[in-house]
Amino acid sequence: MARVERRQVFDLPELRPQVVEHQLVERACGCGAHTRAAAPDGVNAPVQYGPRVTAAAVYLYAGQFLSKDRTATALSELVGIPLSAGTVGAMTARAAADLEGFLTAVRGLLTAAEVIGADETGLRVAGKLHWVHVARTGKYTLIDCHPKRGTAGIDALGVPTGFAGVVVHD
Repeated sequence: MARVERRQVFDLPELRPQVVEHQLVERACGCGAHTRAAAPDGVNAPVQYGPRVTAAAVYLYAGQFLSKDRTATALSELVGIPLSAGTVGAMTARAAADLEGFLTAVRGLLTAAEVIGADETGLRVAGKLHWVHVARTGKYTLIDCHPKRGTAGIDALGVPTGFAGVVVHD
């Protein structure tokens, strides 16, 4: 009788930064004109972080609610990529600016729903009371922070203005 016993070990691959260097050669013509190669699309600075580093930073900061400092520390210690808290903030701001098409689509899906849930809860932003507003279905959720509670804040989400269904709110 033959028998197989299986034993599996799940692990992560070694996480090491991958650096790609682009050398932009510049030449001077006998006439005095200088010509330099163009950088590849998206390579806009002498040193920058790639899309995976940015995605990891935004995920840890916005998705896992680490502070900017702890996000920078985690990436430095886990992957060996030193970031500053300011860089984490800048990455998050750029990522948020790129969401407009997505937000428009989610607003449209919520507006077309038969029933949405809406609510708000208070929190402090820079020492002042603000409100986190939410409009959601079972599948889609839109969250925003606004200094006003009630109609002004929920209207800033951009959903209720065109919504003709039922809103459930406590």
